[in-house]
Amino acid sequence: MKRTILPLSPSVFFVLFAISGFSGLIYESIWTHYIKLFLGHAAYAQTLVLAIFMGGMAGGAWLAARWSNRWRNPLTVYAYVEALVGLAAVCFHHVFVVATDASYQHIIPALGSPAAAQAWKWVLSAALILPQSILLGMTFPLMSGGILRRWPNTPGRSLAMLYFTNSIGGAIGVLVSGFYLITVFGLPGTIMSAGLINILLALVVWLLTHDQPMASPMAAGAAGEPHADRWMRWMLAVAAITGAASFVYEIAWIRMLSLVLGSSTHAFELMLSAFILGLALGGLWIKRRIETLTDPMRTLGYIQVVMGLLALATLPLYNLSFDIMFNALQALSRTDGAYHAFNLISHFICLLVMLPATFCAGMTLPLITFLLLKRGHGEKSIGAVYSANTVGGIVAVLLAVNVLMPLLGVKGLLGIGAVLDLGLGILLLKSAMAGRRFRFAAIAATATALLASILVFAQLDMLRLSSGVYRGNPAVWPKSMTVVQYHDGKTATVALLKQPSGGLTLLTNGKADAKINVGPGTPTPDEPTMILLGALPLAANPHARTAANIGMGSGLTAHTLLSTPQLERLDIIEIEAEMINAARGYGERVRNVFEDPRSHINIEDAKVFFSTRNTKYDVIISEPSNPWVSGVASLFSQEFYKHVNRYLADDGVFAQWVQLYEIDLKQVASIMGAVSSEFSDYTVIALTDFDILILARKKGQFGGLSPDFLSQPGLAKALERVGMKHPQDVQARWVGNKRTLDPMFESFGAPINSDYYPYVDQNAVRTRFMNVGGLELTFLALNPLPLLEMVTPPHTNHGPLTGTVALAKAQVNAAVRTLRKAIIERRYGDAPSPLASASMLLPHLFVEACDSAAAEDLWINGLLDLATLIVPESTPSELEPVWARITEAKCFSRRSVNQKQWLALVRAVSDRNAPAMIATSEKILADAKAFKPSPRMQYALRAAILGNLVAGDRGNTTQLWQAYGTAAFAQAEPPLDVRMMITLDEPDAYKAWRTLFAARTQAIAEK
Repeated sequence: MKRTILPLSPSVFFVLFAISGFSGLIYESIWTHYIKLFLGHAAYAQTLVLAIFMGGMAGGAWLAARWSNRWRNPLTVYAYVEALVGLAAVCFHHVFVVATDASYQHIIPALGSPAAAQAWKWVLSAALILPQSILLGMTFPLMSGGILRRWPNTPGRSLAMLYFTNSIGGAIGVLVSGFYLITVFGLPGTIMSAGLINILLALVVWLLTHDQPMASPMAAGAAGEPHADRWMRWMLAVAAITGAASFVYEIAWIRMLSLVLGSSTHAFELMLSAFILGLALGGLWIKRRIETLTDPMRTLGYIQVVMGLLALATLPLYNLSFDIMFNALQALSRTDGAYHAFNLISHFICLLVMLPATFCAGMTLPLITFLLLKRGHGEKSIGAVYSANTVGGIVAVLLAVNVLMPLLGVKGLLGIGAVLDLGLGILLLKSAMAGRRFRFAAIAATATALLASILVFAQLDMLRLSSGVYRGNPAVWPKSMTVVQYHDGKTATVALLKQPSGGLTLLTNGKADAKINVGPGTPTPDEPTMILLGALPLAANPHARTAANIGMGSGLTAHTLLSTPQLERLDIIEIEAEMINAARGYGERVRNVFEDPRSHINIEDAKVFFSTRNTKYDVIISEPSNPWVSGVASLFSQEFYKHVNRYLADDGVFAQWVQLYEIDLKQVASIMGAVSSEFSDYTVIALTDFDILILARKKGQFGGLSPDFLSQPGLAKALERVGMKHPQDVQARWVGNKRTLDPMFESFGAPINSDYYPYVDQNAVRTRFMNVGGLELTFLALNPLPLLEMVTPPHTNHGPLTGTVALAKAQVNAAVRTLRKAIIERRYGDAPSPLASASMLLPHLFVEACDSAAAEDLWINGLLDLATLIVPESTPSELEPVWARITEAKCFSRRSVNQKQWLALVRAVSDRNAPAMIATSEKILADAKAFKPSPRMQYALRAAILGNLVAGDRGNTTQLWQAYGTAAFAQAEPPLDVRMMITLDEPDAYKAWRTLFAARTQAIAEK
């Protein structure tokens, strides 16, 4: 019986191959996420995944080329390969977790040597993704061979269309994976989704082709003849060289654009998508013309020359991209909608830089393959070209990252790629224009002159490259600043920038990581963070003898740790060697790091370092960069904390720096959930108004900080510089502990930050763009009521504070002392300028007539302004003379009942008298006639809730908020301090509260 041939169109397979490209680039993206968890840095992961992905693709293409003639129906074999890819993807997450856990716990400790451990990491990472990469590499030759056998009349058009559809699918897949799938499904769900796509794709292709007849392989007419073999080798060399140049460009552009877009995960995905889109469009363009070219060889030569020049021409375009980004950020509002526009503009910048050259690159492989097919090299040439091109890419990636980038920088690296393409193009033109020597010489000379001119005249301004424009900074720093050091390292570009004031700023990919005043002037706002990061963990574990510091930064934290004689060994763990070189620029301020024999610097990933050494530490400090940086969020994850906990002594302390700028409280809650899940107790301390320190215990409860560290000569000098002289200077920074903070953080409903469900990594770039901060957390210490003192005894808010740097509470405390004295001594003109509003209200409190309604309201508002300022910073005994002055005023006897009631509430709060706070505030709330949102009603509601919480009247805080909250605050969710009190009162009710908050927020939005 004769088989029926289905009336299929090649367009069906082009669509299917686009879907294959969609899932294939999801793998490249998602493998990068997985592998960076194991290798420790996104740049290493990107390098390895590119190399292995391309290497596997090369191997798969070679195998397909070698065996294609033996397969009767390449499309059916293609279906089997897609099915295997899908099955491997479905199993990948489980295999990765088992393999990496076994490595950290058993294999790496047994290896002992850091070099052996590093080698094992790279070998295992390669082994995890190589089989699927080989299978993916077989798909293009198989699909191409099947289509060429079925529709042999237009091989050039078919090949170009396959390159286009596969590439355009990949460009879309990268974006969908990075911006949607990972956010919704996490890494396991995303890779499983890609696997299911492959399995479904395999089933469709099998059903379409398994019983269909197929023509014999394309004849290889000239193949086997000596000149034909030479021609084949020459074309494969061309494919390899152009592949090497393209991937040199990709590595250079990724580093360059990281300085414009920021080195975030989403930025990398935008860059990768733009690169692949350029290849796709080039393939589409040549598809319409390839069959009609009079001399494909000459066309290929022209394309190579133009590609090299266009790639190098990205240097002046690159300078322009900083201005585009700056102007875009100036024009965009900081909203969720504008964030989408920011990503579109970022993608446009990527395309502006990458598209011209990658458009040319997208034409090269179809042309090379078409040339071989025309010369009679048959079907196997498809896989051979694909294989040679990817081999060239592998070599380029490895050399570019490990040798050329550190040696030549991004400009030199881009120049190498341009020279490769230009030289290759000239050789091709020489062969194709053998009879036109003068014309060839003119073209070669002109192209060479243009390349040399661009290299000489297109300069990269380091003040521009270091600007961090993506954070809203100017596109270029002013000329008054000086770039002291600038190096393109393996994982990042590191610079040291000097200000006219004498401050030195360390920048990583344009992002300021540390600023220190190396001269005699005042300390910078960064210095308290770095000094306290070193000092407070020692105060938390005064018997510590060994410490590990993850992240070099400026070196000031490590220098502070080494300022005390109690430590016997400090291991500093840094993954980028250029950070060490830059830190040396701080000189005397970090001298201990480089001169103290107890200091040991290790260029290594933290997880591998701990597994290799297998040592228990008394103190481990983690001071990573901001979590929006690609890969950094994994240092704030549950898995990381679990791993680090293994290497803490039983009485050890883990210290984690968390930046509260460019991150919202929901992300902070996600990080705190990860900490809480792996440590028995923790305390949160405000390093500055913008940073917190989490001190966590492996076992047992947190007992407090030893005051002895303030008297150690080396530490005392460093601490005094940032205004830390007395125990109360530390106490004033105290925010809360696991008991008081866990219920509040849980109420946000944020998932625990995990390596595999990377909530922080996926959301931090958005909050960076929106310039959102979680400063409410540190400002709990500036609450209108003595909140922290009353809910977390023996915490206290009083005592004179030293002029601590970058801490608003210290400034308020000093001003309050001056204000109290002014009131008591009736010298109102001495009221300090930071409290100008309160000083203006003093005459109304004590002098103004009290017989009008306007004066009554003014008096009450002035009283509450005064109480908000002075009560939290004063003891009851310090406040008695203040209240005495008010009650002694000439018209106090004529004050209204309402005025006296408010004074009674303020005095109840002043005395920390919970029953009196409840009785007075609840009466005020119940008697309020016109209940409008106002600071007055908010104060009363806060006092009622706090009084009920302290008195132990469980459940009443919720009722109070439900009765008065929306009216007092005009918002569905309570402010952070009220949220803290409510969740402390009902720690198990946060799920119900989340539902309530969501419902009220939705109701307000609908109105």
